[in-house]
Amino acid sequence: VMRPKPALLLEDGCSEVHAISEQELGDMGDWSGEGLLLVFLSCGSEVLVRSLMKRCGLRCAVCCSDEVFDSASRLFCRAFYHALSCGHPVAQSHKIAQGAVRNNADPGFRSEADKFVFISAAEDHGLGILPLARARSEPPRLHTWPHWPLWPPIEDYSCQALLQVQTADLFKRRRVLLVHGPAGVGKSAFSREFCRHFSAPGGRLFSTGAFVLSRASVAGESRDAFRDSLAQEMLREIRMRSGSSKECCGQLAGSSWSALCLGLQALDKVGPWLVVVDGLLLRDEVGGEEEQEEEQLLAGALEDLLSSSARLCVMLTARRPPQGRCWNALASAQVVRMQLPPLQPRLAAKLFLQRAKRRLYPHDFDLAAPKHGEAGGSTPLQMGEEPGGLLDRLAASPLLHALGNLPGRVVEEAARVDDGLPSLLQHPALPDSWREAPVLTATSTPGLATGGSGG
Repeated sequence: VMRPKPALLLEDGCSEVHAISEQELGDMGDWSGEGLLLVFLSCGSEVLVRSLMKRCGLRCAVCCSDEVFDSASRLFCRAFYHALSCGHPVAQSHKIAQGAVRNNADPGFRSEADKFVFISAAEDHGLGILPLARARSEPPRLHTWPHWPLWPPIEDYSCQALLQVQTADLFKRRRVLLVHGPAGVGKSAFSREFCRHFSAPGGRLFSTGAFVLSRASVAGESRDAFRDSLAQEMLREIRMRSGSSKECCGQLAGSSWSALCLGLQALDKVGPWLVVVDGLLLRDEVGGEEEQEEEQLLAGALEDLLSSSARLCVMLTARRPPQGRCWNALASAQVVRMQLPPLQPRLAAKLFLQRAKRRLYPHDFDLAAPKHGEAGGSTPLQMGEEPGGLLDRLAASPLLHALGNLPGRVVEEAARVDDGLPSLLQHPALPDSWREAPVLTATSTPGLATGGSGG
């Protein structure tokens, strides 16, 4: 019987996963250096750690003996690194972090503490973050925490993980991406979740920084005025979110284009970074000459921005692709266009259930069924993954088809499902002709074929 060999899954800058075997892990470098500490909190990582000690001379490590909760690992890490930065030896820092997990108010955490194991080949419990000789002669030096900009998560966001990874991979080859789609398809949510994930520290694609600008806040009657307005908004956003270096923040003392250019150079020295311009076009329809001239001014300001930075990437969002040759390329960078698709039907149905204000009953899908409160109609339907269950029935319902599986519309209309709405088949978002049908079920919608994706 072949036993599976342990492997380590590592994430690259675009969040793609790479499997590293035990042999490849050992070949990555010299593990026997004095003072080297490996913190390895993957589930069951003790097997790999002991192999590195046996084959490669690793002297000291903190690892996990079994599966652990992600939240417990985060708590352990915070306490462990804080103790190290205060000058405590590794073994004592490990005990302090174990105590933080063991004494947590959540009872489920307490059994997790003993899964975090400290292993020392030499049993050198005096090892700290500094070499021993230096640690005796110098006071411990406090280390600053890495800056991690706080991006509030989008609640109940249905992550299109493959599309996010494909977008990151595209930014390795191109500098400008235009994400377009109808209102409610989730362009703003997609761009913000992309920034939240790929700007996290630790070597992700835009760990240098990601900044979001609202198109409505940028205005001007000339190219220079548009450029200055764009500079002011970018300076405000960079001051709020950038933690790349004190040097960068110090260079952004003014509000002029020249001050911004100094900041761009500082960001370029650190790595690739991203600017999102959300809501590129202020009108859904193609405007007249005045609106088109304004779009050209904005394109010129973005060209100046891209020409002033070597490592800047730009994501634009719009309800429709902009008109004009100027949007084919900005500063010689091709504008790649990507239409954001609606949610898959079952994901849209799950989002609807998460946002509805009441449970769903048989009468929601068949007006001939007993109403809620009547005999046989008071048992709520249970959400399950089985075929033909509540998710499939809701995904095939007239209401979800009418909403086009657009997450923005799903969230908005789900909030109207409360005790005052007798049935989903009488929802105000349905066309009047559907709601006025004498007998309406989820499989008999006038003029509607069930089972499609909508949108």
